[in-house]
Amino acid sequence: MRKRLPPFDESDKIKVLLWSERHCCLCDKQCDTNIEIHHIKQEGTDEELSRIENAIPLCYDCHGRIHSRNPKGAIGTAYRINELTARRDQIYEKYTRRLVPITHYEITQIMRNNLSFPLRQLPDVGFNLQHIDPRFLPVKAKVEVKCLLDKEDQGIMPDPSGYYNGMTNWHLNPSFTIFGHFSVPEKCAAHVKSKKDFKIEVRVTIIDQYGKEHRHLPLCWTYDSNLNNWYIEPRSFTTWT
Repeated sequence: MRKRLPPFDESDKIKVLLWSERHCCLCDKQCDTNIEIHHIKQEGTDEELSRIENAIPLCYDCHGRIHSRNPKGAIGTAYRINELTARRDQIYEKYTRRLVPITHYEITQIMRNNLSFPLRQLPDVGFNLQHIDPRFLPVKAKVEVKCLLDKEDQGIMPDPSGYYNGMTNWHLNPSFTIFGHFSVPEKCAAHVKSKKDFKIEVRVTIIDQYGKEHRHLPLCWTYDSNLNNWYIEPRSFTTWT
């Protein structure tokens, strides 16, 4: 007999059913009411096992196959935790990506995209975030910023407001641009004065109407002290968790 696992929160059950549109996260069959929510990990604390990250919606057939353990020496390969998680995320993305609008964001010293204004001066740095497509619903976003000195990762930038360390959700309405700015640590501004390499990496996460997070790949901007502006490098120099 299998041990009794802690239940998922009712709000989390609704989320995963919305994210999958009630499709099985293994075979992709539309299940309607014939769907169950499986615990991916079977061992751990009740708090760990009942997290939404441990849930996967499955049809009856796939749920039964996962619970059937291959006896020693039997032919076949059992499902692994990482495989289940990856396949589930693939199904979630398939049925929620239509909710994610086109967005644009950039690091810049130009204020409000107007060259008639004076440029920002370090430690002040501008950050623009735009919800481009008016056909999409409003979404939320999280923004995380890192500073790099000679490519050495300084970690997520401390920010009491929470706007640039991923702790506060930005509200993005259709066709709306937010012209934001933040102050980099003083040691970064001092580093630039010595003509050394200074970069800023940004990771943006879009949160759709169903509360599903869609994390963009991080992008990097390198500061040009001669122009007092930035050029983009379409890659990351650090490890993000």
